[in-house]
Amino acid sequence: MQIFGLMIVRNEADILRINVLHHLALGVDRFLIVDHDSDDGTEQILEDLCGSGRVCFTRYFGPYRQPEITTQLALEAFQRGADWVIPIDADEFWYTP
Repeated sequence: MQIFGLMIVRNEADILRINVLHHLALGVDRFLIVDHDSDDGTEQILEDLCGSGRVCFTRYFGPYRQPEITTQLALEAFQRGADWVIPIDADEFWYTP
């Protein structure tokens, strides 16, 4: 079973790395992330996280359209073999005992 985390982020450099690493440690297999025009170093953190092969991201500069972007991420996750998708905010930390 493949579990994909989906994120749309903007200026989340302060918390993004620990969030992604936390969820990977819980069992999320891969992340698909859209960076919505960050200017605080978020892109560099995403580039570093991509080195693991478990995180992919794209940049988006248009209007913020969360439903459409999330649907596109879910479709991409399905095409990459996802069985489950979990939308996660950068400031949310799931707890699974």
